[in-house]
Amino acid sequence: MKQRLELGVALLVPIQPHHHRVVALVLGLVCGFASPALAQDYQRRIDDYQAAATEFSTKEAKGQAALELGTLREWIGEARAYLREDDEDALKRTLDRARVQSRLVDALIRRATAEAEARTAHEAADAKENEAGSLRNEAQALEQKLAALEQSAQQPQEAPK
Repeated sequence: MKQRLELGVALLVPIQPHHHRVVALVLGLVCGFASPALAQDYQRRIDDYQAAATEFSTKEAKGQAALELGTLREWIGEARAYLREDDEDALKRTLDRARVQSRLVDALIRRATAEAEARTAHEAADAKENEAGSLRNEAQALEQKLAALEQSAQQPQEAPK
């Protein structure tokens, strides 16, 4: 990209010296990003969203966010195309959408995980409640047996004949 900008400026030699900055700025906007560092930053952001999408795929086993994940991948592809085309405005808009979409996918996966954990905890609580009910019944039966034994111990015993 920088080479194209330098080439464009080199072609401006016949133009008046005070016009160089304006024409160079216009060529910079038309021919590519203002700096390679900016293009690298956009590429890094695209790569980060791609890595997040890959990570989400491993976490998203039951299809909780499959549609949203597909949309994120589409926007990553669009962002790559806009970066190749040097369309910075469209790239910014697409990266903003990808950022929000990535957060949405993450939230949906975390919600599904929390709901699954809650179901598991609820099932465990139900099992413990059933166990407590059984133990309560067993304790009541043992208390009744003990009361019967105590009552029989208090009654006078008949003398052996």
